[in-house]
Amino acid sequence: QQQQQQQQEQTDFIRAVDGVSESILATRKLVTQLEDLVSSRATSADPRRDIEALHQLFTADMAQLTKELTALRSYVSSSMGGQRLKSCEAIVDALRRDSQELMTAFQKALEKRNDVLRELAQRQKLFAHPMANGPLLQLQQPLFAPPPSHAPPPLAP
Repeated sequence: QQQQQQQQEQTDFIRAVDGVSESILATRKLVTQLEDLVSSRATSADPRRDIEALHQLFTADMAQLTKELTALRSYVSSSMGGQRLKSCEAIVDALRRDSQELMTAFQKALEKRNDVLRELAQRQKLFAHPMANGPLLQLQQPLFAPPPSHAPPPLAP
């Protein structure tokens, strides 16, 4: 009966680890989507809303993942001993490292987005037409008259 209980504990642990692994995989897909979006340099199709939606999903996923890892760690420390305990702790630590790597990758992707936005702003400032913000027509002057700064000096009598 004790052997059956140990097998059941092992099966429960494996199921829990499998669930955490699936959560990590789903969150990794979010990070990959974010990395694809942040490198977009297009000015017409701004991915800001998509990035914000991914940020919210990522935050929720990481909160859930943290809860799952905490529950898994408490399960390991309370019910096992010996070599099995060491093995299970190593698995939980590996999963925790994976989740930390996801957080780091997400932060780097957001930093890259900031760099891309900064670069776009500099490029826009550099290549902006000087009259883009001013009037395109000068209504005070005749159509073919030279501008006042280039007008010939008046003739002397």
